Amino acid sequence: ASDVYKRQIVDYPYRRAQIIGFYRNVYARHLNELINDVEEYVSENFTPMDRVQVSSLGGFTGISKSGYEVVQWSYIPNFLQIFFAIFIVITIIYRSPIMGIFFLTPIVSGTILNYGLPGFLTMETNEGWHIIEAINIINMLVAPLEMGVGMDYSCYMASRLREEFRKTEDEREAFTNALLGTGRAISFTAMVFVASTIFWVFTSTIACSSHLAKYLIRVMAWDALLAILIMPCLFWIFKPKCIYVYKYKK
Repeated sequence: ASDVYKRQIVDYPYRRAQIIGFYRNVYARHLNELINDVEEYVSENFTPMDRVQVSSLGGFTGISKSGYEVVQWSYIPNFLQIFFAIFIVITIIYRSPIMGIFFLTPIVSGTILNYGLPGFLTMETNEGWHIIEAINIINMLVAPLEMGVGMDYSCYMASRLREEFRKTEDEREAFTNALLGTGRAISFTAMVFVASTIFWVFTSTIACSSHLAKYLIRVMAWDALLAILIMPCLFWIFKPKCIYVYKYKK
């Protein structure tokens, strides 16, 4: 190579070089394999006398790798803290620990959908499943939205049902009014969000934006489905005291 070309990738003493590559995968397992392959290549093709070292990764790949290292020791404990905080807050608001357990349903199921399902779908047949492999920068950004929206939608439905049971003792009427009112509003907001976001999937020239849109659509649709179908079914089956207030009137 010419000296002009060499100066574009190495410093003046010819001791350090910046090599740029493009990697289209963002999963932790594959990034670890990439780093191991680079280190193995260096050890096989250079002797210790050459003093060749791979110092770091930069760009989105480097950011992702650094994020995974933090996730391995902090993210799962943070999830447990969030679950506990939600349980305490909902228990205080509704004065019922049963409601705290019910409201963990959208959070836990959304976490499984956001992390467990991608991990399962990307699992190789000869390897075990680990949740860290399913975590990437994109769904790390979506996780707070998934928890917040899931809690909001479920709170809307629970509060509306409680208001309806203060007006009537007819279960069918109370659930019908809640689903036609709050349920319709939840469906409308979710559909508007999905309709405005789905264009990112097909029109975005940035892969990160396209993947982010897919995660957002999946999370919003799932949270709306939980609030409209799953949470009312739980209330119908278990009949918590704080929702069926007419049964406990004086």
